[in-house]
Amino acid sequence: GHQRQQHASMTLDQHPQQALHDEIADLELRLRHARSLLTLPPAPLSAPPLLDLPTPTHSSLHALLLLADSALPLGSFAFSSGLESYIAHHKPPSCPPSTTSSSSTPVNAAAHQLAAFHTFLHLSLANLGSAALPYVLAAYRDPGSVGELDEEFDATVACAVARRASVSQGRALVGVWEKAFVGAVGGRVNGGGSDGVHDGDGDGDGDDSSTDTGAEVGRNEQDQHAAAASALSAFARLLKRPNPHTSSPAPSTTPHAHLPPLFGALARALALSAPDTAYVFLLSHAKALLSAGVRASVLGPYQAQAVLASGALQREIGAVRAREWHRRVADAGLRSPLADVWGGRHELLYSRIFNS
Repeated sequence: GHQRQQHASMTLDQHPQQALHDEIADLELRLRHARSLLTLPPAPLSAPPLLDLPTPTHSSLHALLLLADSALPLGSFAFSSGLESYIAHHKPPSCPPSTTSSSSTPVNAAAHQLAAFHTFLHLSLANLGSAALPYVLAAYRDPGSVGELDEEFDATVACAVARRASVSQGRALVGVWEKAFVGAVGGRVNGGGSDGVHDGDGDGDGDDSSTDTGAEVGRNEQDQHAAAASALSAFARLLKRPNPHTSSPAPSTTPHAHLPPLFGALARALALSAPDTAYVFLLSHAKALLSAGVRASVLGPYQAQAVLASGALQREIGAVRAREWHRRVADAGLRSPLADVWGGRHELLYSRIFNS
């Protein structure tokens, strides 16, 4: 009995000691884990899944929004592209006194002006598509010929008012290129940019033919964008060169800087696609006409925005782009020459608020 009692007391003494050893081992394990946390960098906050999605068209989309912005400093707000003259030459018809009331006359006049505006918008878009869009697309496809296209376009513009407006906005576009876009384009072309084009120098054992083809296409695109940027910069330098006044019969070497060919070359330098370039060129013209219509009190700002957002305008711009997509520069011309005549009579208006 005495031996059993002694064995029980030894067991009770060993139990608390084992518990203490276990607790010490657990504390040491936790201490080692805490020390390891001190050497690790803080874990970054998890980003939303949307931010991790690839955006391969980010650069071109950004450039597209910039060119479509009404705040692009081209001075287009000073021109109505012939709208002011067209409205002045299309006064509402006079009504007999017996059928005219003081309340119906303003309504009829406003409705007549609004109908005249929609007619002019249609004619102006058609003329722009057939006469100017071929030069935009030609300069986009071959930016190196922007100087020759500028000369050819100047020879096709018969209206002096339209010529001044085109040159004014074209020179402003060259200024925007030099002061705003050239730095961004140069960084993207020279530094690889954000388009995700990499050199295919991997040394894996798999089939890299598709990767190499994609990289080659990307390099070709970058070369074309760089060529367009170089052509624009060369054109800008030529534009700044002084033109000596001599009696030589040789033509001047200073370019005119018309808007359509310069717009096409700029869009190519900014990596826009050809369809987007044509669409934003036509859309910008429609926006300028609507802005001029608002300031001429032809329609209100909400009416203008409704026209701009309408499916009818989208379909018309798409139809003009599709109709004129394959038109050559040699075949460019006005679909409605009379609209050009109205624009040319802008200088004969007694009072005017626009430069064209």
